[in-house]
Amino acid sequence: SVIEGINWIRSKGLKTVNICYDYAGLAHWANGEWRANTEVSKYYKREMQKCDIRINWMKVKGHSGVYWNEKVDALTKEAVQTEGKKRFGKEVGL
Repeated sequence: SVIEGINWIRSKGLKTVNICYDYAGLAHWANGEWRANTEVSKYYKREMQKCDIRINWMKVKGHSGVYWNEKVDALTKEAVQTEGKKRFGKEVGL
């Protein structure tokens, strides 16, 4: 979801975005603070290292009723079930 969001931001010519997240790995892998161990996290980290958008990372509490966070969680789960299999050739989990 973060990568798709960045691609959309880039397509609009924007240079800065605020990204709210509930899973620390999203920010830490993107910032190079965590080592990526799985195929999915390695892919994410590689893509984020190419990112030319300034990201302001904003932590939110997961599963706490934050509307857009809940919406993104649902969309991400759906996308992982379809696109994840296409991209990685197997079922991937979140």
